[in-house]
Amino acid sequence: MLVASLVVLQADDMPKGYEVAIAVSEDRGSTWTTTNVPVQGQPGALRVALDGAAAAILVQQTTSSNFSLADILVSKDGHDWSSKLAPIAGKVAITAPDEMWIAGGTTGGELFRSADFGSSWEPVLLPVPSDAQYGVDTPRATDPTRREAVVTINGDSSLVLVIASEDSGISWDQIRNVSIAASTGPGVTIPAAFVGGDWRIVTPDGAAIKMLGDVPSSEATRGLLGGVSDLSMAAGGLGWAAVDASSCPTKSDCESQHVLMRTLDGGTTWARLGQEASADPDGTNVPNAT
Repeated sequence: MLVASLVVLQADDMPKGYEVAIAVSEDRGSTWTTTNVPVQGQPGALRVALDGAAAAILVQQTTSSNFSLADILVSKDGHDWSSKLAPIAGKVAITAPDEMWIAGGTTGGELFRSADFGSSWEPVLLPVPSDAQYGVDTPRATDPTRREAVVTINGDSSLVLVIASEDSGISWDQIRNVSIAASTGPGVTIPAAFVGGDWRIVTPDGAAIKMLGDVPSSEATRGLLGGVSDLSMAAGGLGWAAVDASSCPTKSDCESQHVLMRTLDGGTTWARLGQEASADPDGTNVPNAT
């Protein structure tokens, strides 16, 4: 287990530097060891990848419409860390002992691959139309040499593509796609989870879940409080979703919340942590967002 957070070093109430505080547990969270690694610039969001003992923390520096800057902290054992330059900011993933990925960048559709654990990076050419606006997620390893990833072609009606590589991510082909009614803006990637040999997505309005097999299917969901920004699922039906929700105690008083929700049935019914799933069959009686 690995947890990372940003620490501001201050002197006379003024920032004088930044560190990433890293806590690692090798006994399922019973005990922890900590490390503080200095980082340059004015860092922002942190994204973490963990695969066995190999770990990476992507430290976003700047992302705008013109450029995207980041550093990446890497470790083979979770304790000794080194800092390297990253080609873009975004999500990070580890799919093999020395194979790493970063997806995101200025357009949301950039994908970079490293075969030497972050020392050097190469851009990945994706099998998408040259005039398309799209977002891409980091790949998953489905066997020792096969990689799969999800690409969202943005528009009034979005198209979700599953792409695959048989040579550890060097070349890619489109293997299936599904159209959804929801609109997505430039660079948006619909969150996806790979489980049981299939991809599953939740549409931006949280109204349906799609299983991207040979014959895509759709099923209404119950209990989601808003749009899903991140999705994770495991075999047996357990899944997690980070949801951007809104609550309005009064007509003039509304606030946004970042809510963690859980499913036990593969994505059909969702409940906020600490609340029982209470959705009616028609989905009208759902846990509140307060």
